[in-house]
Amino acid sequence: MIEWTVHPARERPVAALGALAFVALVSTLAALALGPGSTFYAWIFAALLLGSLTPFYFPTTYVLDDLGLSV
Repeated sequence: MIEWTVHPARERPVAALGALAFVALVSTLAALALGPGSTFYAWIFAALLLGSLTPFYFPTTYVLDDLGLSV
């Protein structure tokens, strides 16, 4: 059995900060574009963007054994 963990954000901290800055910038621009009272939608937008980046920010463990590869 072989097991290893990959954590891209830890390996590339500058990219991790850049992605967070990008999410903050895009969410702020969305709030400004949608007008007053749209901060709720900007937070939803930010959560969706961050959710799409979870494989980058959280570690992934791979296991290779006789049955195959599992994530």
